[in-house]
Amino acid sequence: MPSPDKTHGVYSIEYDSEDHLGVIFKWHGSVWKRTLPYCIANAVVALILHYLKQNKGLDFGITDKGHSMMTLFISFLVISRVSMSIGRYNEARGNMTKMYRESREFVQNMVVFTKKDQTEKAKLYRMNLAYNVLILLRMIMAVIDYQSEKVPCWTLPELKGPTKEYVMRSIAVSKSNATNHRCEAEMNMRVPIQLSLYIRDEIFTINEHTPGAEIGPWQFIRLFGSIDNFMGAYYGMRRFLTTPFPFPLVQMARTIMFIYLYTLPFAILHSAENPFVYLAIVFLVTYGFIGLENVSIELDDPFGDDDNDFDNMGMMMTAFEDTFVTMHYVDGQEWMDKLKKMLSSDVGDSPYSETSALLV
Repeated sequence: MPSPDKTHGVYSIEYDSEDHLGVIFKWHGSVWKRTLPYCIANAVVALILHYLKQNKGLDFGITDKGHSMMTLFISFLVISRVSMSIGRYNEARGNMTKMYRESREFVQNMVVFTKKDQTEKAKLYRMNLAYNVLILLRMIMAVIDYQSEKVPCWTLPELKGPTKEYVMRSIAVSKSNATNHRCEAEMNMRVPIQLSLYIRDEIFTINEHTPGAEIGPWQFIRLFGSIDNFMGAYYGMRRFLTTPFPFPLVQMARTIMFIYLYTLPFAILHSAENPFVYLAIVFLVTYGFIGLENVSIELDDPFGDDDNDFDNMGMMMTAFEDTFVTMHYVDGQEWMDKLKKMLSSDVGDSPYSETSALLV
């Protein structure tokens, strides 16, 4: 079973908002790492210009009228980019939360609706359905992490038994019907959609496997509704992954910003009477604009191993653990352990062989 890699826990960077100095000088998760080199470089340019003017009589100063007119325009571009990045970031986080929530809700509703039937066949059915929902969640995490990990979801060691057979068969059929070459990343995004069909089909056979549960229309609505909401969130994540921030806007904002910042020392050289004030202004203005741009870069890709990235695997594991508790509640330790084995990364660690007769 996968384990979270984040050192800061399941959520994000922790800080005390009331500790002003702690917030300002916190290094872990800050933009200082990426921003400081640009600030130092621009301050060095300013220092050289000031030295040449004061000691060599070489004045490279230029008029500041252009910068006065550009300041508002650049500020608008940078702030707009940050606002759009925050919106995308929150949308991605909302979709992740919905998938974690619906996986829990589905399993809890399913076991409540079927717990009256305590036959071995019913317990196996509950375990398989819980496994399929959790492996769907695990595969979506692989889709999200594909850009950094390059691991297709159908190669996950947690994928086993009839579910794996169905997935591999679906991939083969998809490839045989493709009109053009499909890259691995595209195929990777399509697998969860096929698996959701498999789960819906399994839900519809619930009365055959748990005849003592008496599942009616409204129970079906709740179960299918959870899968619908789950997949709606997945489609939102697909949109996030396949629609990056508009490149022309990024290119335009970054080009003008760098021109503005690295001509700033020239533009304010004439008004620089105190060298320390001059260097401080150049340093802080560079920090402000480059820092905001780096914030946008962090928000553009909230998945991976960066300090501020979502710990999607860690949050997935909490959903797994909550589901194990649910299965323990309805079917006891033995069936909870079987579910854990099915979701382990040990390829040979599967209870299918032990209960194959009940699968028919």
